[in-house]
Amino acid sequence: MPSKANIADFPSRGDFDLLTQLGAEEPPFILPTFAAWDEPFAKWADWGEGQDENAGRVSLPPRLGSIGIGHVQHDLSGKVSLRDQDVLVDRSTPLGNPFPIDLLTGASRPLVCDACAEVFINETAVEEISTKSSSGSQLGTAAKFLGADAHRARWSAIDVLASRVAGGECIRLVCWCAPRRCHASSVAACVRNRAREVLAGAGERRGRQSEGQSVERGR
Repeated sequence: MPSKANIADFPSRGDFDLLTQLGAEEPPFILPTFAAWDEPFAKWADWGEGQDENAGRVSLPPRLGSIGIGHVQHDLSGKVSLRDQDVLVDRSTPLGNPFPIDLLTGASRPLVCDACAEVFINETAVEEISTKSSSGSQLGTAAKFLGADAHRARWSAIDVLASRVAGGECIRLVCWCAPRRCHASSVAACVRNRAREVLAGAGERRGRQSEGQSVERGR
């Protein structure tokens, strides 16, 4: 089977969009701690099901959700149609690309997507992005994405999506560009990074709580 026609190849490339649309659910990957590797398999099974004979109910470790990218869909009336997991990220939202394509000034798709990556991945303020490239191409900036209010709205939206993904939710960013190169890729990368930070913070809190509970049981 050609690779591009093999649905099993998508997840291996980090693309879970089609699987999510088909109703797939990702089970949490449960791996016992290194200290428990010598325990009987039955012990592993009890732990994986959330049961431990010594500690009672064990909370399973939090699971990072997924984030895909797709093209905006319409219903029969031509109205934008969003599924429950869809998040629109075009210029009508705070997460739109601040830099519009303009072939007259040389602001090509690669150029504006690179500039957007600076904003979302490197967390550079829109105002700090150089408007002129080394090739002489000129970047324009949509006024609605400039200023402190736009900056706060942008990162507030990122934090909301990061919390959803950190909570195990599977979402899809939709824009008009996909499957062509789209700024949504940079937004997705930013959300993943923030979600991992949220999840790491939750793991540290869980670790401290578990340590405190162990001390209490020792007493």
